[in-house]
Amino acid sequence: MAQGLLEEHGHDPRRLKMAAICSVCSESFVAHMESFNDLLMEMAGD
Repeated sequence: MAQGLLEEHGHDPRRLKMAAICSVCSESFVAHMESFNDLLMEMAGD
């Protein structure tokens, strides 16, 4: 729903990423953040 609202207002919905990660899952958190950072860097180059 949040990504749909972004798109409705002219924003790229890929700029928002949500994930349910528990507090002891640091490896999963780091992997998600690295992936999201890579996407944002790619989008900045467009």
